[in-house]
Amino acid sequence: MKAESPGENPGLSVFLCHIGELRQLYPFPMVVSKSRQPPVKHILGIEGGGTNTVAALLTTAGQPVQRATLAVPSNLGALRLPQDLHSLVSELRDQFGFDPASTRVVSGFAGAGTSQIIGAAESVFQSSGFQDKSIVISDGELALEALGGEGILFVAGTGSICIGRRGSVTIRNGGNGYLLGDEASGFYVARRALNAILNAVYGSARPTAMTPLVLRHFGIQRAEDIKSLVYGDAVPPKREIAAIAPIVFSCAAEGDLIAASIVTEAVDEIARSVGATRSALGLDDAACMLGLRGGLFRGEHAERLLVRPLEERIAQRGAPVSVRMLESDRDPHIIIIPAVQSIVAREDQGLVLSLGETVPVRDTERPHPHSANLDAMNGEQIVTLFDLGNSEVLNAVMAPEFMERLDAIAVRIRAGGAPSLVFGGAGTSGRIAHYIDKHFSGRLDVRHWIAGGSRAITEAVEGAEDNVFKAMTDIRELLREKRNPFVIGISCGLSAPCVAGALLEARNQGAGMAVFGMTPIETARNESVAGGGLNFAHLLGDLRDNESQRYVELAVRAGPELLTGSSRLKGGTATWLTLYSLCEALCTEELPSSVLTREVERLRACRVDPEVGQAVELAGMVIRAGGDLIYVAQGALADAAALDASEIAPTFGVPKERVRVVRLDSVESSLDLSHIRGTSRDLVVYLGDRDPEGKIASQLGAQSVRFSPEDFITAKMHVLNPLSTGAFARAGYVFENRMLNVRPSNSKLLDRAVGIVAAVAKVELEQARRSLIAAMIGSNDPTPEDFAQSPEVLCRSASTRTLVVPHAIAHAVGISLDDAESGLNNGTPLRVVIDRVRGANGGATPRVDSRPS
Repeated sequence: MKAESPGENPGLSVFLCHIGELRQLYPFPMVVSKSRQPPVKHILGIEGGGTNTVAALLTTAGQPVQRATLAVPSNLGALRLPQDLHSLVSELRDQFGFDPASTRVVSGFAGAGTSQIIGAAESVFQSSGFQDKSIVISDGELALEALGGEGILFVAGTGSICIGRRGSVTIRNGGNGYLLGDEASGFYVARRALNAILNAVYGSARPTAMTPLVLRHFGIQRAEDIKSLVYGDAVPPKREIAAIAPIVFSCAAEGDLIAASIVTEAVDEIARSVGATRSALGLDDAACMLGLRGGLFRGEHAERLLVRPLEERIAQRGAPVSVRMLESDRDPHIIIIPAVQSIVAREDQGLVLSLGETVPVRDTERPHPHSANLDAMNGEQIVTLFDLGNSEVLNAVMAPEFMERLDAIAVRIRAGGAPSLVFGGAGTSGRIAHYIDKHFSGRLDVRHWIAGGSRAITEAVEGAEDNVFKAMTDIRELLREKRNPFVIGISCGLSAPCVAGALLEARNQGAGMAVFGMTPIETARNESVAGGGLNFAHLLGDLRDNESQRYVELAVRAGPELLTGSSRLKGGTATWLTLYSLCEALCTEELPSSVLTREVERLRACRVDPEVGQAVELAGMVIRAGGDLIYVAQGALADAAALDASEIAPTFGVPKERVRVVRLDSVESSLDLSHIRGTSRDLVVYLGDRDPEGKIASQLGAQSVRFSPEDFITAKMHVLNPLSTGAFARAGYVFENRMLNVRPSNSKLLDRAVGIVAAVAKVELEQARRSLIAAMIGSNDPTPEDFAQSPEVLCRSASTRTLVVPHAIAHAVGISLDDAESGLNNGTPLRVVIDRVRGANGGATPRVDSRPS
C-alpha cells in the first residue's frame, strides 16, 4: 500500500477541516459509549504479603497522597475469600477515607497464582464499589512492575525465582521449590550451611565459625542433632531453616572461608539465572534494569558480599545492568508506589485515563490551552501565539531554582580543573548540542553526542532514540582518557531511552552528570522500551538516591508546546539558552546565571516580526500547492535554518526536501546558481543580507521574503519557529494543535500517534492503538501477535508507508484502509469517502476558518 504525501493531496487538508464534525454526524456503532460514572480521583495500591499489607493512595497522576502498613496478612492463597479481603478493604477505607466509586485498585498479592483466585479477588473489589476494572496480579509481577514493567527481577527470600519481561514476552527461571530449585534463596544458603557444619563433624570439611551460632539459634547442643531437627517428627518449616541465612553472611563478613564460599555460590547462581533469563529475552547486548527483592538482600552485609560481586559478575557476561534494590527497611512502599505508576503509565501510554478524559503526564505531551485552534489561526494570530510561547520559555529559564542548579554545575566542573564537556541527545536535543559544539569550538573542550550519528544532524534516523546500547558505546568512546568529564543528557520529555543509556554509561565511567528536561522530573517516562531495557524514571531515581555528589537535575517548567509534543519549539530554545550560558560562563569565569540573565534581557526586547505573519500566509499557500520552502543564509543563520529544516519531515510526515537550505558561506559577491534546485511554485526565505538582489528567487521564478535576525537563537525564536510551524498548520498538517501526520519512528512518537488518533477520531485509547497498529502494518484486523510486536518492529513496518496517522484515524471511525487510501490518493475529501462507504448522502457545512484556499 502506497500513498502520496499530504502536500500533494488536497483531500487530506479537507479531512483536517471536517474530521471533528464527522464524529457528530455519524453515530458509528463500533465505538461503544460507557455509562456515566464519577471520574476516577484516586488509585489504591495494595501489596499483600504473608505477614503485612502495604498500601498507598495515589492521585491519577501517580503522586502518593497517603501511605500505610497494616499488620494484616493478605496472601490470597491463605485468605478466606471473600470475607477476609472485604475486611481488608474496610480497614483501608477507614485508614485513607477514600470513596470506592471514584477509586481504582491496582494490587499485587502473594498467593495470586491462579486465575480462579485472581477472579475471586477482582469480584470482591467490584462488589466493594471500586471502579472497573481492578488490577490483581502476583507479588512477583508487582515487583517487576516497580522496574517499569520490563527488565529482570530476582527474588531471594525463603525461596527464589527469576522473572524477566521484554515487551509481551515474560520468562520465568527457577521458582521450583526447595526440593527442585530455589537456588540462591535463604533456604539454599541455610541448607549449604547445615551441610558444611555436618561435614565438619564427619571430618570431610574444615570447621566453621557458623557451628556454634547455628546450634544456639536452634537451641540444640550438638551438630549431630541437626539431622533429628530436620527429619524428626516436628519438622521445622522451611522458613525457619532459611532464618539462619543472616548467620552465614555474618560469618562470611568476619572472614570464615566456608561461609564465604557459600555466599560466593549464591552469587554464581544468581548471575547464572539472570544470564539465562537475559539471553532468553534477547538482551545479552543491551543494557537492562535488574531488580533485587527478598530478605537475602536486606541484611547489613548484603550490599558488600552479594550485590556488588553480583554486578561485577554480570558485567563480565555482557552489557552492564542498572541494579535497583527493591528492599528497604526504611521504606516499605518501595514496591507499591513505582509499580502503580508503571502500570497506569503503560496502560494509558503515558496518559492517565479518567473515563474519557485524558491528562498527559509530561508537560511536553500536554496540549497548550492557548493553541487549541492553531489549525484555524491566521498568520497574525500565529505571530501573537509564538510571542506568548517565547515569553513562557524566557520566564521559565529565569526561575531561581533552575539558575541555582545551572550554577552548581559550573562550580562542580571548575572544582575538578579543566573541564571536558559532553552533551547531547536525540533529535532536536542532539542537533542543538551539535551547533553549540560548533559555536564554542576552539574555546572549550566540548563534544556533542547525537543518537543516530552525524547523519541525524540533518535528518531523522529511524529508531535511533530507542537504541540504548549504541548510546552507551558512544558515550564510552567520548569519555575515553578524558579528565574531569561532565555529561549532560538532554531529553525534553525525559523520555528518550538513549539518553537514559548515556547517563548510565556516564555513571559507569565516573563522570559528573546532569539531565535536562522540559517537564517535572517526577513525570519522567516510567516505562521501559522493549529491547532498550532502561526505565528513565527509575534511573533518575537511582542517580538521585546514590549519586547526589555528582548528579544534577535541570527542569525548565515552560508548560506545554504550542504544537503538542513538538519540543523543537520551546524545548529547543531552552536547550540552546542553557548550554550556551553554561559554556560561555566556563569560558569567561562567570556564573551561568549571569550569562543567562543577559541573554534573556536581550531576547525579551525582541518580538516576532509582524511580517512573519504575512510570510506564514504565503508559505501556507505554497506548501498547500505542492511547493517547497527554500532557506537561503550563511554562518550561524544557516545553522539555524538547517536545524529547522531537519525537523520538518518527522514532525509533519513529509519528504525532507519540502524544506531545504542553500548555504551562502562564501565571501565572494557573485553567486554560483547552477546548483540551486527549485521551481516557480517554491518560496525563497532569505535570512540576512546575502543575495541582496534576489538572484536565486529570480532564477527560479519564485516568490521570496527576507528577514534579518541577529544570530542563531533570534533566527530560531523570531522567524523560523513561527514560520515553518505556521506554514504547515495553514497547509492542513495540523488538527487543532496536534501533528496530524507525525511519523511514528520510535516508541515515543508511536505513543504520541496513539494520542493523536484518539483525540481526532474521538475514540478510546484502546481503539486508537488498534487502528494505529492496523495502519502501521497495512492490515484492517491486527492479530494478537501484531499487538505483541515491539515498538521497534512496528516502527520498521511503518517506515515504508505514508499517511500512517491519517489512515489510522480513518480506520478508527470505521473506514477500511483500502477505502481510506483510495479516497486520499484520489484527492477525494474524507467526508465523501465516509459517505460512500456508509451509503450516506450529502454532508454538513464545512468548518469555517481563515485557512487559505
